[in-house]
Amino acid sequence: LLSVTVGLSRGNKKEITKKMDEIIMLRKSKHPQESIPCAGSYFKNIIKEGLNERREAAAYYLDKAGVKGLTRGGAAVFEEHANFIINKGTASASDVLEVARIMKNKVKEKFDINLENEVRYLDENKGFESK
Repeated sequence: LLSVTVGLSRGNKKEITKKMDEIIMLRKSKHPQESIPCAGSYFKNIIKEGLNERREAAAYYLDKAGVKGLTRGGAAVFEEHANFIINKGTASASDVLEVARIMKNKVKEKFDINLENEVRYLDENKGFESK
């Protein structure tokens, strides 16, 4: 890429601020509150290859695969957003890994899509690894 031209136009500051506030409120309504332990979005969004490579939300496929509310031990898929694994207070690493494994399997079975972890695991002997 040697050069780029970007066309911008002025917008109405009040309208832009209102839209930003709406987006923030929507995200807050779907994401776990800060008091609920989780690692954030668990799986990466899916890149659909083609002329206009675009990303599709992993949460869409997880939701359609019916994972919301899935629980193992103290780990559970958040009811409001299928791409969050939360700690209900007693989750072990094994609980979280088992929930993630089931989630991946359900999406693979239903859509033939291999989800890729967004979270990174820390092995005390090896450092960061992705599984």
